[in-house]
Amino acid sequence: MMRPANLCMMDCKKLTLYLDGVINDLPKTLEKYNVEQIDTNILQLQYKPSELNVEEILAALRHAGIKLKDISTEEPDLEDIFRLLIKQKHRTHEAA
Repeated sequence: MMRPANLCMMDCKKLTLYLDGVINDLPKTLEKYNVEQIDTNILQLQYKPSELNVEEILAALRHAGIKLKDISTEEPDLEDIFRLLIKQKHRTHEAA
């Protein structure tokens, strides 16, 4: 049986935003997305595509006057999910 943590891992993307310019402080409008400022011109956040459309994030950036130079996304591949399942199965056997 697949546990919610596994489902969360499959439904999670990391979005890295490379800005066209620098910002010193994150606008308040981005707080609800848990955006992390990696550098003065790089922002990063994780989101669940089933709960949030990336266009909503991009619209919030536009509304805040932030212009993008590039975007990259990362999501877990099957190997990551397999490793998580094996790790959880191993923990279950140790606890028994």
